[in-house]
Amino acid sequence: MSCSCWDDSKKDGQILTLDLGSNQQVAQLKLYQGGSGNEWAVKRVRLHCHESVAFSSALSEPLELDVSTGVTTIDCSDQGCTTALDPAYYDTCKGVGAKLASGLAAVLAVMLLPILLASWSVLPSGGDGPLVTSTSTPTNVVSDSNPNICNPFRGYRYISIGAAGGISSSSCYASWDVHEVEAFTSSGQLTLSASSMSGSDDGYPPSKAVDGDSGSFWAGDHDVGMSCSCWDDSKKDGQILTLDLGSNQQVTQLKLYQGGNGNDWAVKRVRLHCHESVAFSSALSEPLELEVSTGVTTIDCSDQGCTADLQPAYYDTCAGTTSNSARVAVGVAAAFSGVLLL
Repeated sequence: MSCSCWDDSKKDGQILTLDLGSNQQVAQLKLYQGGSGNEWAVKRVRLHCHESVAFSSALSEPLELDVSTGVTTIDCSDQGCTTALDPAYYDTCKGVGAKLASGLAAVLAVMLLPILLASWSVLPSGGDGPLVTSTSTPTNVVSDSNPNICNPFRGYRYISIGAAGGISSSSCYASWDVHEVEAFTSSGQLTLSASSMSGSDDGYPPSKAVDGDSGSFWAGDHDVGMSCSCWDDSKKDGQILTLDLGSNQQVTQLKLYQGGNGNDWAVKRVRLHCHESVAFSSALSEPLELEVSTGVTTIDCSDQGCTADLQPAYYDTCAGTTSNSARVAVGVAAAFSGVLLL
């Protein structure tokens, strides 16, 4: 974080997440740093507003603002946010800057977008059965060499796979199931460990997705509401599985196993996130979003980008299902992240 080795790619490289306990309309935030002369204070931060611990800057742009080395008071309303800095703004990398902020200009209010969820009794996610596959489909190019898009070949320690589409199950408390994930480099298959920032169903931990058994599975937390009947794009990454590769690895191939044809707990799209630490932000590397098979999806990556092969062919799990985004929200947990950066 030192100014001597700082560049903008390190924004969100250190991040603090606040759990408000439930959805709250925050009127004021106060950020306390070490005071004048403190060598560990930053000059700017980014605020991220999100509905689950795992979040993406693609869904809601962060609010970036100058902060004091002492106390920064951030007042917010439906008109936006203003700041008061005590002591005044000081450029920690260049000495005293030209900006003296005792009341920073109002910023666009891109905060606290509501997510509407339904609330019914929790249903178990079992009944998936063994994996079923069928004939191969043509390989699809899903990314190019764009350096801003996640490409596992570039060498990361962590790859997260987030749901990006609904499941066929009619219950808004049904979860996404991942039966197995495999990762390979040019030297062979990697040994993986897994975790989930979004939570898991009891008895179906993330380790079930990397245990070498496609008959077992990780089941995401039921509270997100993954059914096509209550799906909207604000729920992307609402259920997310993080793979720890053990060290930075140039991944040439990923295999994602879902439950097979007719499986009610398979999604039609996922998003891949490439990151260097467990906590991450999509602002640093855009996710790679791609269609997946209800059975096995093979993702091959190189320095030219990634391609995907689906067995069986792509099936729209939400076909014929009407999304109901007008349902009343009940007990939706909210989180508010203050992100420290230079």
